[in-house]
Amino acid sequence: ASIHSATVEDHCLIGMGALLQEGVVVKEESFIAAGANVPKNTIVESGELWVGNPARKLRDLTAEERQRLHYQSNEYVGVASSQKEVMLLGGNLPDSISKYLHLGHDVNDN
Repeated sequence: ASIHSATVEDHCLIGMGALLQEGVVVKEESFIAAGANVPKNTIVESGELWVGNPARKLRDLTAEERQRLHYQSNEYVGVASSQKEVMLLGGNLPDSISKYLHLGHDVNDN
């Protein structure tokens, strides 16, 4: 997803390839479908499903779907937390190269 100066509240799912343009506000427990292009300054109300290009509200999410967003968001955070070391400069390069790329980091922090 590409998020340009937009606000995304808690327990939302923003699909792959979605675009949130400047000024967009996605309120809690909302779902933006993959590939959706949400126009500038749009407000997505809590519990809505938005799809398309340009994106539009398709429907309200059911209570079960909204609850599932809590589980999914927690799982995403868990996966991201387990990958935080990849963000060191060099990513997953071989050790023989990456030792030269730890600019600003102590090379002994393995």
